[in-house]
Amino acid sequence: MAHTFADLLTTYRRAAGLTQEQLADRAYLSLAAVSALERGVRRRPHHNTVTALAKALALTAEQQATFTTASRAHVKQDGPAAQVDGRVDVIVPRQLPAVPGDFTGREVELAALDGVLSGAAVVAITGMAGAGKTTLALQAAHAADYPDGQIYLDLRGFGDTEPVRPLDALTTILGAFGVADVPLETDQASAQLRTVLAGRRALLLLDNARDAQQVEPLLPGVGSSAAIVTSRGDLSMLPTTYVVRLGLWSEQDGLDYLRKTVGDRVTQDPRAARDVVKACGFLPLAVRIAAARLNSRPTWTVAHLHDLLHDERLDQLQSQDLGVRASFAVSLSQLDPKALEAFQRIGLFVGPDLTLDVAACLFDWSEQDTRRALEELCDLHLAESPAPGRYRLHDLLRSYARELAPTAERTEALTRVTDLYAAVAWRAIEANTPNATRLPWYTAQTADVDNPLTWLDGQRPYLVALMTEPVRPQSLIRLAVGLHSFYVTRGYWLDWQRVLTTALELPNDDPAAEGFLRNDLGLVIYDLVLAGAQDTGDAVRQLRLSLEAFEKLGEDAPTAMSLTNLSHVFSHSGRHADAVETALRAVELYRRIDDAHGEALAQINLAQSYGGLGRPDDQRQSYNRSIGLATADGDDRVLAEALLGSGTAYRQAGDLELAIDELTRSAEVNRVVDDQVQLAQALDELGVALRQAGRRTEAIARHEEALQIAEQFHDGFRQDLIRAHLADARD
Repeated sequence: MAHTFADLLTTYRRAAGLTQEQLADRAYLSLAAVSALERGVRRRPHHNTVTALAKALALTAEQQATFTTASRAHVKQDGPAAQVDGRVDVIVPRQLPAVPGDFTGREVELAALDGVLSGAAVVAITGMAGAGKTTLALQAAHAADYPDGQIYLDLRGFGDTEPVRPLDALTTILGAFGVADVPLETDQASAQLRTVLAGRRALLLLDNARDAQQVEPLLPGVGSSAAIVTSRGDLSMLPTTYVVRLGLWSEQDGLDYLRKTVGDRVTQDPRAARDVVKACGFLPLAVRIAAARLNSRPTWTVAHLHDLLHDERLDQLQSQDLGVRASFAVSLSQLDPKALEAFQRIGLFVGPDLTLDVAACLFDWSEQDTRRALEELCDLHLAESPAPGRYRLHDLLRSYARELAPTAERTEALTRVTDLYAAVAWRAIEANTPNATRLPWYTAQTADVDNPLTWLDGQRPYLVALMTEPVRPQSLIRLAVGLHSFYVTRGYWLDWQRVLTTALELPNDDPAAEGFLRNDLGLVIYDLVLAGAQDTGDAVRQLRLSLEAFEKLGEDAPTAMSLTNLSHVFSHSGRHADAVETALRAVELYRRIDDAHGEALAQINLAQSYGGLGRPDDQRQSYNRSIGLATADGDDRVLAEALLGSGTAYRQAGDLELAIDELTRSAEVNRVVDDQVQLAQALDELGVALRQAGRRTEAIARHEEALQIAEQFHDGFRQDLIRAHLADARD
């Protein structure tokens, strides 16, 4: 009667009429695993493996009991070599440290690793310092079925000591398997390790690796053994079967950990607990330290800890010799001087991410040197690249970078960045409004950007933030005046208002700059009036102050611009007579200086006001005049606006075919000039005309597209209006 597990497995398999391959398929195991078990190479299978085999073999209860008992037969561990089936077998090391009892989350990663580690594999787990790479590796290793040995080795790739040399690591691993005579050459020792592991199912957990070069000689060869490698460095050159790029905890993971380790204080104040997890940047190490601080100070509330984290975050995330700052410092110690300088200078910037060109400007380096340094930061998970040419720092890393930043260079560095933004902003004016009145006021430096409006879209959060940074005032004022085209076509009215009001508070001895700033602020305030957030009188006051500034300078073009915009506000607020008077003054000035662009704009305001006064013939004449001037001048932006007004007038007069034609043209031209605000208006108005013409399906499509644009640019007033029109079309 068979007594060993290997003999029982062979007997039961043959009795079931199965080949090893068929049994492997039924038990969801590898053929190599079944073969190793029958040959006695794997002498102590995992409980899950035994259960799967028993089920696949359809064993009776009595057979299964015998089978299970045999699988638990004594295996000699960590002792001298043992004689098995006429051959010398090595000892079976069990070196894995225990998994922390507070292990939290990572269900997706564990499930993936469980599947990969069911066979032979080389797994790399990479991520930033404090992400929990070692903890995840231990959890996965303990759950895996490797009966012939489990090795744990800290390769010391990152730390105060020298990394473990490959030959020293090989000597340690082979010694754990009972091999005393290890070759003195790395290649030969590596070959001997592959020989020892061949035919066995063992697991190597190689923790804290420096790079692929350190690890590669330590990997198993052909067979059923596996390796898990952890590193905060780049392991892309390692021959792996699976890579886990370990990210941050979810908010729920962080809350679960706090509840598990802190208890009632978290349950009593869940909002403060969420704030603490967020302040920790969802970094497992930081959350663990925060929990430790609460546990060591039983009188603290969670809200009190959050207040401390707000004021002195990295100082609070320190517990004895363990701290977030110290963990980051280990990574920084591996950087070359240029990459370290880049990390420090990133701390000068105002936001969590930056593009390559902005970084090069901030550092005052070439883009080639900047890219090389930033990519090294990415290799060590000190930064990440969410998109080509864009780099981002984790919140806590950004705090650390700010501590290390050379503050004496802040003003110069941020002024360079501001001047870059200003150059792109003025490039947008040149590209989209080549006849703009403000263009002669400032000649910007060259900006090598293909689409300045799209580029500024990606920089939007920092346009406001820069206004309160220690930047030379004149640079900030040039930026604020230059952002006109960007904000007009995007509609971020609150952003624009903050930029302009901050700029007006800066020291400034240039009345023209003040005139442009107040002109733009008047337009912004009026757009906010439409959303119910401002008063029309404030818009008029700013535009009158702009007009006074330009009249004192005696410059016709900017004076006419202020008059045109003042007439626009008068017209839309129902003061049509004032609007006509003001617009006619603007037309007179524009004709005097032969400015077709300006007159075309003023004629649009005249047309709108004539419509409000019930003078349709004058209205049509002004719209036609504006369309003619813009067409002759090649001024697509004004043409799109004139077509929008003209199409709306046709619709209101009941001439739907002409309305649909002109509104369609307006939408098409707005797409070309990338004026998203006016495109949403044109599409919405076109939808109304199509609905009135009985073309409801087309109307709904136009309204839906308009709504999508308005939502993208957070245009609350137009969203409500478009939704109302969409509801009408669907009714």
